[in-house]
Amino acid sequence: MRALDVLARDWGHPLHHLALRWVLRRKIVATAIIGARNCEQLDSCLAALDAPKPNPSLLAAIDKVAPPDSKQ
Repeated sequence: MRALDVLARDWGHPLHHLALRWVLRRKIVATAIIGARNCEQLDSCLAALDAPKPNPSLLAAIDKVAPPDSKQ
């Protein structure tokens, strides 16, 4: 988590934005459940949609920290 948080901060966005952008780019994902408990959290999660898509070098760095499941 700490390594992913560093990657997100280097990308210029909070970790939950990186997580949402990462999961939504996958073709096998139809939706992301965000579980916001209040309007502020919902607004923050929705702001992730304004973040740029993770570039290939960022995705490679994520894969080094958390290797993808080979079954997918």
